[in-house]
Amino acid sequence: MSQELRLKLKNPQGELIKGDSNDLTFAGLELEKRIGSISNSEKVGPFQFCVIISIGDEVTKLANQLKLPVSISIVDFKVNRKVKYSRIEEHGFRSDFIEKGNIVTVRNPPGYIRKSLVNAIYRSIKLFLEKGEKTIIRVHGEEDLAGLPAILLAPLGTVVLYGQPQEGVVLVEVTEKVKEKLVEMNG
Repeated sequence: MSQELRLKLKNPQGELIKGDSNDLTFAGLELEKRIGSISNSEKVGPFQFCVIISIGDEVTKLANQLKLPVSISIVDFKVNRKVKYSRIEEHGFRSDFIEKGNIVTVRNPPGYIRKSLVNAIYRSIKLFLEKGEKTIIRVHGEEDLAGLPAILLAPLGTVVLYGQPQEGVVLVEVTEKVKEKLVEMNG
């Protein structure tokens, strides 16, 4: 991946919901409203539900605190590249979900998108669409660029949430236009 593309991807690829990175309460309230309006609208496409993908530890924890119906969570146990979590439970997942065991582990170095990460995202989306089963993808390394394959692989109408360091949470409603923009960025 070129340095130019990495710089472009640092900009929010969707709607930035501003909030203090140390207290995402306000962003959380706004997220609840936005996701509620998307999942209740007719924009969800052929699906009778809204697929939601959370990327990042703080965003995933916030989504769990808000009881958002997240389908796929991608975490690396780090915040701002520093280890903050040591167990999946610290992200607010229910114990019955953790015991069920849909946890996939992949390695992905900082600044890269490995094929194993892309495959894990693809299989998780497929599993959710076919069987309604939710997945946690635990990344050893870094998940910061996971939004790119998540958006490109997700069905239209999916909501992808990820953190924008020091600014808040980015909400991307996956549309053809959003996918085309990401493909064009890659040149």
